[in-house]
Amino acid sequence: MNTTEFLNITSLIVPDRTAIVFDGKRFSFQELEERVKKLANALAGMGVRAGDRIASMQVNCNENIETYFAAAKLDAVYVPLNFRSRPEEIEYMINKFLDLINPSEAPSEVVDLSEPALVLIADSGGFTEEELDTLSNDELIEIAKEKGLEDILVLDADGNLQNRDEVIKALVESEALKESAT
Repeated sequence: MNTTEFLNITSLIVPDRTAIVFDGKRFSFQELEERVKKLANALAGMGVRAGDRIASMQVNCNENIETYFAAAKLDAVYVPLNFRSRPEEIEYMINKFLDLINPSEAPSEVVDLSEPALVLIADSGGFTEEELDTLSNDELIEIAKEKGLEDILVLDADGNLQNRDEVIKALVESEALKESAT
Protein backbone atom coordinates (compact mmCIF):
# COMPACT_ATOMS: atom_id res chain seq x y z
CA MET A 1 0.00 0.00 0.00
CA ASN A 2 1.29 3.47 -0.84
CA THR A 3 0.37 6.85 0.60
CA THR A 4 -2.46 7.64 -1.79
CA GLU A 5 -3.95 4.16 -1.40
CA PHE A 6 -4.01 4.64 2.39
CA LEU A 7 -6.21 7.72 2.06
CA ASN A 8 -8.36 6.30 -0.77
CA ILE A 9 -9.05 3.01 1.00
CA THR A 10 -9.66 4.59 4.39
CA SER A 11 -12.08 7.13 2.92
CA LEU A 12 -14.02 4.26 1.33
CA ILE A 13 -14.04 1.96 4.38
CA VAL A 14 -14.67 4.51 7.13
CA PRO A 15 -15.65 7.75 5.35
CA ASP A 16 -17.19 9.37 8.44
CA ARG A 17 -14.38 8.56 10.86
CA THR A 18 -12.39 11.59 11.99
CA ALA A 19 -9.08 11.90 10.17
CA ILE A 20 -7.86 15.31 11.40
CA VAL A 21 -8.69 17.55 14.32
CA PHE A 22 -7.15 21.01 14.13
CA ASP A 23 -8.03 24.34 15.67
CA GLY A 24 -11.52 23.21 16.67
CA LYS A 25 -12.28 21.77 13.21
CA ARG A 26 -12.80 18.08 12.52
CA PHE A 27 -12.32 16.52 9.08
CA SER A 28 -13.56 13.03 8.23
CA PHE A 29 -11.56 10.77 5.93
CA GLN A 30 -14.09 11.47 3.18
CA GLU A 31 -13.71 15.24 3.66
CA LEU A 32 -9.94 14.92 3.73
CA GLU A 33 -10.00 12.89 0.50
CA GLU A 34 -12.22 15.50 -1.19
CA ARG A 35 -9.99 18.39 -0.06
CA VAL A 36 -6.88 16.53 -1.23
CA LYS A 37 -8.42 15.86 -4.65
CA LYS A 38 -9.31 19.54 -5.06
CA LEU A 39 -5.79 20.62 -4.12
CA ALA A 40 -4.21 17.98 -6.37
CA ASN A 41 -6.43 19.12 -9.26
CA ALA A 42 -5.46 22.75 -8.65
CA LEU A 43 -1.76 21.87 -8.52
CA ALA A 44 -2.07 19.77 -11.68
CA GLY A 45 -3.85 22.66 -13.33
CA MET A 46 -0.88 24.84 -12.42
CA GLY A 47 1.41 22.41 -14.22
CA VAL A 48 2.69 20.25 -11.35
CA ARG A 49 3.62 16.80 -12.69
CA ALA A 50 5.22 13.59 -11.43
CA GLY A 51 8.69 14.23 -10.05
CA ASP A 52 8.09 17.95 -9.48
CA ARG A 53 8.83 19.26 -6.00
CA ILE A 54 6.29 21.14 -3.91
CA ALA A 55 7.82 23.19 -1.10
CA SER A 56 5.54 24.26 1.69
CA MET A 57 6.06 26.25 4.87
CA GLN A 58 3.14 25.84 7.24
CA VAL A 59 2.47 25.20 10.88
CA ASN A 60 1.15 21.79 11.86
CA CYS A 61 -2.32 22.12 10.38
CA ASN A 62 -4.76 20.28 8.15
CA GLU A 63 -3.45 22.12 5.06
CA ASN A 64 0.00 20.67 5.73
CA ILE A 65 -1.39 17.14 5.63
CA GLU A 66 -3.55 17.93 2.60
CA THR A 67 -0.51 19.25 0.70
CA TYR A 68 1.43 16.10 1.55
CA PHE A 69 -1.33 13.83 0.20
CA ALA A 70 -1.96 16.05 -2.87
CA ALA A 71 1.74 15.85 -3.77
CA ALA A 72 1.60 12.07 -3.40
CA LYS A 73 -1.47 11.85 -5.68
CA LEU A 74 0.52 13.65 -8.38
CA ASP A 75 3.66 11.57 -7.75
CA ALA A 76 5.33 14.86 -6.87
CA VAL A 77 7.81 15.29 -4.03
CA TYR A 78 6.61 17.09 -0.91
CA VAL A 79 9.32 19.33 0.58
CA PRO A 80 8.26 20.69 3.98
CA LEU A 81 10.13 23.76 5.17
CA ASN A 82 10.34 24.43 8.91
CA PHE A 83 8.49 27.64 9.76
CA ARG A 84 10.63 28.09 12.89
CA SER A 85 13.83 28.32 10.89
CA ARG A 86 15.83 31.53 10.85
CA PRO A 87 15.83 33.47 7.55
CA GLU A 88 19.35 32.31 6.67
CA GLU A 89 18.33 28.68 7.27
CA ILE A 90 15.27 29.08 5.05
CA GLU A 91 17.44 30.67 2.39
CA TYR A 92 19.81 27.70 2.61
CA MET A 93 16.93 25.19 2.38
CA ILE A 94 15.38 26.90 -0.64
CA ASN A 95 18.73 27.17 -2.40
CA LYS A 96 19.33 23.46 -1.73
CA PHE A 97 15.82 22.86 -3.04
CA LEU A 98 16.74 24.73 -6.24
CA ASP A 99 19.90 22.62 -6.49
CA LEU A 100 17.72 19.50 -6.35
CA ILE A 101 15.61 20.84 -9.20
CA ASN A 102 18.60 21.87 -11.33
CA PRO A 103 21.66 19.85 -10.26
CA SER A 104 24.70 21.14 -12.14
CA GLU A 105 28.13 22.56 -11.63
CA ALA A 106 26.79 26.07 -12.18
CA PRO A 107 25.40 27.75 -9.06
CA SER A 108 21.63 27.84 -8.90
CA GLU A 109 19.62 31.00 -8.63
CA VAL A 110 20.19 32.63 -5.24
CA VAL A 111 17.03 33.39 -3.33
CA ASP A 112 16.77 36.76 -1.60
CA LEU A 113 14.47 36.39 1.37
CA SER A 114 14.72 39.95 2.62
CA GLU A 115 11.18 40.46 1.29
CA PRO A 116 8.38 37.89 1.56
CA ALA A 117 7.71 36.18 -1.76
CA LEU A 118 5.59 33.48 -3.26
CA VAL A 119 6.94 31.86 -6.38
CA LEU A 120 4.66 29.77 -8.56
CA ILE A 121 6.01 28.18 -11.70
CA ALA A 122 3.32 26.94 -14.04
CA ASP A 123 2.81 26.14 -17.69
CA SER A 124 0.37 28.23 -19.66
CA GLY A 125 -0.66 25.22 -21.74
CA GLY A 126 -4.37 25.55 -21.06
CA PHE A 127 -7.33 25.18 -23.38
CA THR A 128 -10.24 27.45 -24.08
CA GLU A 129 -13.78 26.10 -24.06
CA GLU A 130 -13.89 26.47 -27.85
CA GLU A 131 -10.69 24.43 -28.27
CA LEU A 132 -11.93 21.71 -25.93
CA ASP A 133 -15.25 21.55 -27.78
CA THR A 134 -13.43 20.58 -31.00
CA LEU A 135 -11.70 17.57 -29.37
CA SER A 136 -12.94 14.01 -29.53
CA ASN A 137 -14.33 12.34 -26.42
CA ASP A 138 -11.21 10.16 -26.22
CA GLU A 139 -9.00 13.26 -26.29
CA LEU A 140 -11.11 14.89 -23.55
CA ILE A 141 -10.82 11.76 -21.42
CA GLU A 142 -7.04 11.76 -21.82
CA ILE A 143 -6.69 15.46 -20.95
CA ALA A 144 -8.97 15.08 -17.91
CA LYS A 145 -6.79 12.20 -16.69
CA GLU A 146 -3.62 14.23 -17.25
CA LYS A 147 -5.11 17.11 -15.24
CA GLY A 148 -6.05 14.79 -12.36
CA LEU A 149 -9.77 15.09 -13.08
CA GLU A 150 -10.48 11.41 -13.74
CA ASP A 151 -12.93 11.34 -10.83
CA ILE A 152 -15.44 13.47 -12.75
CA LEU A 153 -15.46 11.22 -15.83
CA VAL A 154 -18.70 9.30 -16.38
CA LEU A 155 -18.14 6.46 -18.84
CA ASP A 156 -20.58 3.84 -20.05
CA ALA A 157 -19.79 0.11 -20.14
CA ASP A 158 -17.92 0.57 -23.44
CA GLY A 159 -15.80 3.44 -22.10
CA ASN A 160 -17.71 6.18 -23.92
CA LEU A 161 -17.85 9.60 -22.27
CA GLN A 162 -21.34 10.39 -20.95
CA ASN A 163 -20.77 13.86 -19.44
CA ARG A 164 -18.85 15.75 -22.11
CA ASP A 165 -20.14 19.23 -21.17
CA GLU A 166 -19.32 18.72 -17.48
CA VAL A 167 -15.77 17.58 -18.34
CA ILE A 168 -15.21 20.60 -20.59
CA LYS A 169 -16.51 22.93 -17.87
CA ALA A 170 -14.22 21.32 -15.25
CA LEU A 171 -11.19 21.62 -17.54
CA VAL A 172 -11.93 25.30 -18.23
CA GLU A 173 -12.44 25.95 -14.49
CA SER A 174 -9.13 24.26 -13.66
CA GLU A 175 -7.44 26.65 -16.12
CA ALA A 176 -9.25 29.66 -14.61
CA LEU A 177 -8.07 28.56 -11.18
CA LYS A 178 -4.52 28.33 -12.48
CA GLU A 179 -4.71 31.81 -13.99
CA SER A 180 -6.12 33.37 -10.81
CA ALA A 181 -3.30 31.79 -8.78
CA THR A 182 -0.53 33.25 -10.93
